[in-house]
Amino acid sequence: GKAIGYVLLDILLTLCIIIGIMLPVQTVFQMNAGIELPLPVLLTKVGSFCLLALFALFFKIQLLKNIYTDTKADWLKMITLMPETF
Repeated sequence: GKAIGYVLLDILLTLCIIIGIMLPVQTVFQMNAGIELPLPVLLTKVGSFCLLALFALFFKIQLLKNIYTDTKADWLKMITLMPETF
């Protein structure tokens, strides 16, 4: 149940971050190609996706921290509960 949710969340957050990086690059190439983009289009198109990418990056960092601490806690439980087999 929860595991597939974490996997899908990680994929979606990564996709949002990639889009937030690629959109300004795409806009620079469009402007170099001579395509004129008005300022409101730049602000709504590039600005909003860059803001969403920053939010996605924040939540991805939180997700990875949560996974790391949960995994670390699970390993500590396993080590302390595991009988001496070495």
